[in-house]
Amino acid sequence: MSGAAPGDWYAYFWPGTIVLRNRLGIYDPDELRNREDLTVEVRASEIRTGAHPIDRTFDAAHLSRIHAHLFGDLYDWAGHFRTVNISKATDTGAVHHFGDHSSMDMYLRQARALIARTAWAELEHSGLAERLADVHTRLNFAHPFRDGNGRTTRIFMQHLAQRAGRDLDFGRLGADEWIAASAATFQHPLGLRLDPGPLIEVYLDVLGQP
Repeated sequence: MSGAAPGDWYAYFWPGTIVLRNRLGIYDPDELRNREDLTVEVRASEIRTGAHPIDRTFDAAHLSRIHAHLFGDLYDWAGHFRTVNISKATDTGAVHHFGDHSSMDMYLRQARALIARTAWAELEHSGLAERLADVHTRLNFAHPFRDGNGRTTRIFMQHLAQRAGRDLDFGRLGADEWIAASAATFQHPLGLRLDPGPLIEVYLDVLGQP
C-alpha cells in the first residue's frame, strides 16, 4: 500500500498488534526498532555524503524524498504523508497534538513560504539560528509522516543551513535534548501557540561558531 486509508489508524499496524506493518515481515517491536535504526543510519549517510543526492527544493516534495530514502526499505508508506492524526505524550504527562492530517498541505506551504522569503546567505549567526528554529518549529508541528519525522527534519534542516553556507553539528546534543526542545515549542497542547525559543538555543549550539 502507498499509505493507510484516510482515518484508518489500525491500517498502519500488523493486525492485532501495535507493530507497524513493514516490508521485512518483522512482528517483534524491538527487532523492528533495531533494524530501523541500522537501516536509516546507512541511508542517512548516503544522503550526507552525496551517494544518494536529494533534489533540494525546500518544500513538501523535498521532505518526502528524504523520508522515502530513509524508510523506503522498511515501510510502504515511506515518503507519503500520514492519513491519520497523531499525538505524543511528553515526560511531564502533557499530550501534544500535531497538525491535522487534512491540513498538511497548508502547513507545509506556510513553511515553504517562510523559507522562500528568507535571504539565507545574508543572515548572521543569531539571525540564522532564529530562522532555522522557526522553520523547524513549523515542521515539528506539521509532523507530516506517520513515523520518522525527527530524522527526516534534521536532514532537511542541514540542507537549509548549507543554503546559508553553514553546517549543523547534531552530535553536539543528545537525542533527549532535541526531543525536549521540540516538545517545549508547544505552548498549547493543540499547537495553537508555538514558540521557537527553545529551539533557538539548540540551533545556536549546533551551528557552532560562525
